[in-house]
Amino acid sequence: MLASGRSLAVALVFAFALVTLGACTTAPPPGDPTATPSTTAPPTASPSPLVPPALEVRIADARGAGAAGEIAPEVLAGASDQIGATLATMFTIGFVDREAWEGGAFTSLFRLFEADVRDRAHRDLELLSLGPLAKVVEGVRVPVASAELRFLANAAGRPVVAIADTQFVATARAGDVRAELAQTGRFVLRWSEGAWRIAGYDVAARIPSELDRRPSPSDAAFAPGLPATGPTFLLAIGSDARPSQAVATARADSLHVIGVDPRSGVVSILGIPRDTWTPIPGHGTDKINASLMLGGPELVVETVERLTGIEIDAYALTGFAGFTQAVSAIHGIDIRIPYAIDDRYAHARFRPGPAHLGGKQALAFARARHDLKDGDFERSRNQGRLLVAMAQTLARNARDGTGPFVRWALAGAAAIRTDLALEDLFEMLVAVPMFDPDAMRNEVAPGRLAMIGSQSVVRLDARATAMFRDLARDGVLDG
Repeated sequence: MLASGRSLAVALVFAFALVTLGACTTAPPPGDPTATPSTTAPPTASPSPLVPPALEVRIADARGAGAAGEIAPEVLAGASDQIGATLATMFTIGFVDREAWEGGAFTSLFRLFEADVRDRAHRDLELLSLGPLAKVVEGVRVPVASAELRFLANAAGRPVVAIADTQFVATARAGDVRAELAQTGRFVLRWSEGAWRIAGYDVAARIPSELDRRPSPSDAAFAPGLPATGPTFLLAIGSDARPSQAVATARADSLHVIGVDPRSGVVSILGIPRDTWTPIPGHGTDKINASLMLGGPELVVETVERLTGIEIDAYALTGFAGFTQAVSAIHGIDIRIPYAIDDRYAHARFRPGPAHLGGKQALAFARARHDLKDGDFERSRNQGRLLVAMAQTLARNARDGTGPFVRWALAGAAAIRTDLALEDLFEMLVAVPMFDPDAMRNEVAPGRLAMIGSQSVVRLDARATAMFRDLARDGVLDG
């Protein structure tokens, strides 16, 4: 069950990247000693829980990392205790303390969630608590309540966001009747309003509606920091900068609008040919890739918005070196090569079929165009295939635990320029596995080659206009 969307896009960008929409701030450069943290550091003392926990959550493992590397255990100790108390209070209110159940209303439970998550948590109450069973249960015994924690630190080395992988097993009773309960969850927590609060969740549970019934498995999810309705749009920008150039002062080598529809859980990628002939605000008419050189990523965003009619929520910019480093840092990408490629100019030689690409190989695949039937159009489609493959790779990695989220977020922060904070990238990556990467839609805006003076350009046609309008409506490319 999906609840949000902006996130897939983040993982998707290194060629792809992402976040919390709304008041986004630019993350300080990794290792910048003068940077001011965007989040207040948690205090060393744990805040008093809203309901005294009737149980303890055993923290089986707690680790963290930031731009400077691993976080020392003593730095994490206070935050780990606080999150343990939050989780213990959540399970106490939801499953253990009869007085806190309030006959099935569980009002105090929602205070553990961030304000913009509470409505969704209320709708998923039957998986986050005993639900209707609270009206008949006399008591609950809890043999297992444990969690593993993974923290991400900001530029000052302070933990600001965490993932808790939880296990909860219990037995509910009413007289001589018993019922087994179980919930596994992945909770995203953020330091907010003086406490660690739940910003997102992905839970699977077996909670019967009646004591004498065997429960069926159910699940619910809500991605942190994302709107529950309405599409989200991100712009992935690949710079053509060479080693001696700044990525924001060269031409754009690739442009992809990524639309996410939180209602359907569909992610759509629409490539814009780099030679598209279009007005550039304040600079007349030129190839769209010139907008990066003329005004940085902000002008690229404005140009794409005017061309497509789509309001961009966030952007991610990376160059050749950054892309290569990011892919290498996440240990490569699994992808299916659609056909043989032999482009000596891009150093790209591939056979069709499944492949695992390292950083340099992924860059070569992204740049190959000389032996492709449709040139830059097909190259843009291959770049979209890379974005899909990145999402698929992360989703597979995430099944093994929470470690990949930290590694991918740090790799992205080191390799891309974005108007998203590091913790926002992290939260969006956590949401990627909530979507089905195999259902992602990858298209390229169609057009025809033309000559403007001595320049070879692309003139988009009416089909491209229709695709822009289609994507802008709900974030989904139909058919």
